Amino acid sequence: MDVGNLFQGIAVIFDDEINNSTSTISKIKELIQNKNIPVAVYNEMPRQEIIPSLSNASFVILDWDYTNSELSVEGEERLSAPTELKNEQDENLIQFISELLRNVFIPVFIFTSKSVDIIKTTLRDAKLWNDDKENRIFN
Repeated sequence: MDVGNLFQGIAVIFDDEINNSTSTISKIKELIQNKNIPVAVYNEMPRQEIIPSLSNASFVILDWDYTNSELSVEGEERLSAPTELKNEQDENLIQFISELLRNVFIPVFIFTSKSVDIIKTTLRDAKLWNDDKENRIFN
């Protein structure tokens, strides 16, 4: 069976680099569209309020870092993202993924430059990843 036949709805991508045509996620978006799958894109972190609207999507692609460890300030300067902000962002992502998986039967793909082991540990700690069975989260 061709797995592509399973994807009958739209793909949804949440990534702050989606509008950068040289980014990896932009290339992934193009590959998905070349398979005639419509793609909805958001260049910001997902909000829980959107979850009911994802019920007919084929799959969701999430980035794990919406600051790229930097914050923009006036002009061209960049500052390192404080640990508290990163922790809050991670917690918001965990809450979103948890609610998404609880309310919608949908696979979630995490594409990011962050360490896979760190993400899996975070997901394990939140009871969203189980090494002994199939998961609906892929990274």
